[in-house]
Amino acid sequence: MAAQASGEGPVTFINVFDIAAEESIDLFVAKWKERSRFTATADGFVSAEMFRAIDSATRFDRVRETAPAE
Repeated sequence: MAAQASGEGPVTFINVFDIAAEESIDLFVAKWKERSRFTATADGFVSAEMFRAIDSATRFDRVRETAPAE
């Protein structure tokens, strides 16, 4: 995979979270929303979204775009 040169567009990060059944999913979502408000003010922030898997009640995918460092 070739490295992307600086200034060529946003960088996309995809993180997968599988929450243990005994953990609170509501707490996980609340903490994600709290952190999202903080990271939305960070330099280079473009967007962030959380998706819940349809085939698993405990799996979430986070997609975040960040502007490349200059």
